[in-house]
Amino acid sequence: MWPKERVAFLVIHGIGEQNPFETLDSFVRNFWKTLMKNNPGSDISIKHYIRPRTDNGKEWTENFISLVKSDQPDCAIDFYEYYWAYKMEGEINFQELVDWLVKTSDGAEKFYKQNKELVKKYEGKSGDYWYLKHLGCIMRALAFFRVLKIPYFDCIRPFVKPFLSKATQLFVDYMGDVAIYTTTDVKSKHYHVRSSNLTDAVKEVKALIDNDRYKNVIIAGHSLGSVIAYDTLNRVNHAFNLKQQEWRFANKINGLVTFGSPLDKTAFFFREHTPDEQYIRRQILDHFHSFKGRDLNLKREEVKVEDPIMPLLDNQIRWINFWDEKDPVSGHLDFYIVDNNIQVNMKAKYGVAHNAYWEYEKMYEDMCGFYFSS
Repeated sequence: MWPKERVAFLVIHGIGEQNPFETLDSFVRNFWKTLMKNNPGSDISIKHYIRPRTDNGKEWTENFISLVKSDQPDCAIDFYEYYWAYKMEGEINFQELVDWLVKTSDGAEKFYKQNKELVKKYEGKSGDYWYLKHLGCIMRALAFFRVLKIPYFDCIRPFVKPFLSKATQLFVDYMGDVAIYTTTDVKSKHYHVRSSNLTDAVKEVKALIDNDRYKNVIIAGHSLGSVIAYDTLNRVNHAFNLKQQEWRFANKINGLVTFGSPLDKTAFFFREHTPDEQYIRRQILDHFHSFKGRDLNLKREEVKVEDPIMPLLDNQIRWINFWDEKDPVSGHLDFYIVDNNIQVNMKAKYGVAHNAYWEYEKMYEDMCGFYFSS
């Protein structure tokens, strides 16, 4: 179980207070353990490299890790990290987050009721989408207690405030990332953060495919990082359509790994909804978000608009998705054309399972088998 050519992994972390290189550390450690177990007697070393990078006139040093097998040094596996957490710091406050979640949960409930045919066709193994509504109610309650003004409440406020502050900060740290990144309205003050995030991710991919060292590039994303990974590949497909010569090495991208992925939920809850009469705009949006996507528009359009975006990457990129029933964020991905949806059982508690993938060695075994077995 080892690649026949040099491979690059770009790993993208998820929501929360992430630190640089934490993602790289978790992913590489467990990948190495898996390879050592499945290549008995082999000498596989972990090597740290740095290289200069230049982008738009800015220079910096990029760190990456290699797993090198002594008898196959030219077939190393290199791991890079796309770190984006710092872009979200201080971008949203609690009240903005409450307003966003309440609006989103109400809109999702309405869309759910109006599109029962879509739900029936694609919901599959992903389960019910009830909990976003409940999360909206929780946020309303927290917002209410933060501003509650009744005489006897002043007596207990000093005792309750630390718990409320901690709870609200936790929501901001985690849900805030989702609120900011899923903003598709160009008029929003948060849109520039999403745009910057995606632009930089596309640049990372471009740097890897243009690197002569690599014959194969695989993108791996956890949680919201899987959404960024998907959106990045969707953008790369756009660029490949428009500038085939400049992006001629895009065919090196042959893998997408998602784990703890909310992609079905973002497709269902956060996609831009259009009124029935706006059939041209609706089709434009469907064309734009079409990478490995299934048809979410079940309406018989009055006029069919030709799609100018060819699926140049769809067939060459093999997609494997890992999900656990005790992880409420993840799920079997039904809204996308995924090559292998793997349900795992990490034996973690409900909710805690969302971050347990990093240490789950069986996931790395399946990943290696999927991409490296002959």
